[in-house]
Amino acid sequence: MGRGKLAAWQLDKKGFTTSAQKFLIWHLFGTSKNVSKPVNLEMIDRYIRQMKQDINPHNLSNFVKAYMNRKDILAELKEKLKCRVLIITSEFSPYKGPGQILHTELNKHRLATKGQDIEIMIGQGSINIFFEDPEKCGEAVLALMQGCGIVPTLRSRSASRGGPMHRTASMCDEDAF
Repeated sequence: MGRGKLAAWQLDKKGFTTSAQKFLIWHLFGTSKNVSKPVNLEMIDRYIRQMKQDINPHNLSNFVKAYMNRKDILAELKEKLKCRVLIITSEFSPYKGPGQILHTELNKHRLATKGQDIEIMIGQGSINIFFEDPEKCGEAVLALMQGCGIVPTLRSRSASRGGPMHRTASMCDEDAF
């Protein structure tokens, strides 16, 4: 809690300090103490450079403050949840445990109320799947949306015949025949 407050203050008043960067790295990727997978330092360096370039430190400070002041949503979700849910976490994430607990608790409630499906995706071999393999996250969200009937005609890149750049002739193309 103290490191988060210090990081938020530094981001707000001083910008991207070394200790603020360390806090953000811990928040996003965990630490080597709680991770048995080697950390991809190149990816972390690239992310920090991009964050320094693209994100206003004051806004990031507000995000850190909001994160630290969040309330437990489990009781509220149990009461108000009326749709399918996809929880995405990573095998070596510092948030894997809380994600699994949320999944278990929501599924217990769903079974009791005969509610909507609660799915969990655990990215294998990653610390933060959103940064390490964003395509997997996108495909998981797409599969959830297809399961809900929102986008029944879209196909994922891995499921398409020729990949993202291959275009097949449609019935509307004049030179297709």
